[in-house]
Amino acid sequence: MNELEPPLTLDYAWTLHAEGKRREAERLSKDLLQKAISASDDDKRWPAQILVLYCEAERSPPPGIAGRAQSLARRCKRAGRTDDAVRGLLLAAEFSAKRRRASLLAEAESLLDNVRSANVKLAHAHAVARTALVEGRPAVAQRALKKVSREAKRAASAVAAEHRALRAREAKAPRGADEPAGPRDAHPRLLAMTLALSQQRDPEQLFGMVARAVEDLLDVDRAVVLMVQDGEPVVVAQHPLLARPISDPIIAQVIAERDEVLVEDIALAEGASSASILGLGVTSVLCVPMLLGNEVVGVLYADARNVANNALGEQAWVLRSLAAHAAVAVGNARMLGEQAQRVREGHELAHDVRSVLSAVLGAAELLTELGPSEAQKPMVDLIETATKALVAQVTEALAPEPAAMAPVDLAELAAQAVGMLAIEAAAEDKHFNLKTTGSCIVLARQQDLLRATVNLLTNALKYGPAGKDIDVTVKATTKRVTLAVRDRGPGIPEQSLGRVFDSGFQAEGAEAGHGLGLGMVRRVIADCGGTIEAKNAKGGGARVQLAIPPHA
Repeated sequence: MNELEPPLTLDYAWTLHAEGKRREAERLSKDLLQKAISASDDDKRWPAQILVLYCEAERSPPPGIAGRAQSLARRCKRAGRTDDAVRGLLLAAEFSAKRRRASLLAEAESLLDNVRSANVKLAHAHAVARTALVEGRPAVAQRALKKVSREAKRAASAVAAEHRALRAREAKAPRGADEPAGPRDAHPRLLAMTLALSQQRDPEQLFGMVARAVEDLLDVDRAVVLMVQDGEPVVVAQHPLLARPISDPIIAQVIAERDEVLVEDIALAEGASSASILGLGVTSVLCVPMLLGNEVVGVLYADARNVANNALGEQAWVLRSLAAHAAVAVGNARMLGEQAQRVREGHELAHDVRSVLSAVLGAAELLTELGPSEAQKPMVDLIETATKALVAQVTEALAPEPAAMAPVDLAELAAQAVGMLAIEAAAEDKHFNLKTTGSCIVLARQQDLLRATVNLLTNALKYGPAGKDIDVTVKATTKRVTLAVRDRGPGIPEQSLGRVFDSGFQAEGAEAGHGLGLGMVRRVIADCGGTIEAKNAKGGGARVQLAIPPHA
């Protein structure tokens, strides 16, 4: 703590507890209890023990809590600590049976005239309203609800006054580098948070960031993030961690209607919302859907025991903004997760394919050793050459990093691609006419460039008519190395010339396929620093040419 903060007293610890800062309140209460025990100061020991009990009850009620709380309350009453006596009686009532609860609440009410803390009066009003509602006494519950509303506003005003005084003192001194920003900084803090959310890809960390941001930016005691899984809301993050439940009816309403629910005043709540909020011991709830398109992917939920008049409604825009950015971040994380899953599945498939190809390659090598006939030898050579190329491509795809760029002779690569497709071309009465000139060395990833060249030749083979040559020309100048493929087919529709290299695009009249080949070719050539273009050749057919800078 710095010098501007209030002294470490029980009043301050109770204020922290009322504001939802349970962890800090519990730490201070135990520290105060230890000091009171060491100093044999029972006047502070009993109230500190009540606060410790409250903090423990938030997590998991200890055994015999009702009796312990009542005993401590009586000791506080004898010591003249009326506020703490009422606190103890209320805690005892919460964990007592119906008849005993009524007696404890009545005893607490008899002490209210001497109570100083607005939060204690609010807690008593809450307990009475909740009990009346549970026991089916609507008239009593309605009167108690109005009292809860009044006391909540008084408590909020008292806390706000304390905060204003603290900020006034802080304004007179420079803020330390590690001190948290105040409410006046909501816009820049929200911007910083949304930027952080846009960069977060781990769902668990993402949800934790959102919960902390809501609790930090709004005047609430608690923030909860829920994700909709199989149609049901599931809590994935909460800050701070409290034992009390959340309002299921409000969350269900938000999901069903895809719209926010704001309850600023418990006295104005109706039906299930009123019952569920009273059961939580809070006065205000704000719940906003996280929408991804028309889908509710999650919900941001915040509640508070005492909030200044209209404060939560005025801050609702912050929660809406966080919900919108969180939904986008969830969508991005979901998409990246799906992509990662597809990559893993692709690697698994590639591994299996490589195993099959290795078996084919082994069989081809065995055939070569056995000595095929003259008629068989070209086919065996083709099987071996094509399988080796495929094994190399699959191995490269499985590598954690892309292969390094290296000098590649494009003329030799074109000749290899022609050889791989020669038998298929001959079977269709087609022929590749390969011409190369000059030094055709470029910087590329060899297997990628071979795959791109085979795709270009396969495309020409698909559309070239039987009995006609397919021209493949590789030449080099001082500025570029080009490879041109020209067929004598129907050509490319004029309206499609600008899109044939778009991944997934298929021109009108194209044979059935996925439209991925030419898109892959453009990507590979771009990686080499080159360009590619398609046009219709004079005399009919299509001509595709790629150009890559020469490697010195």
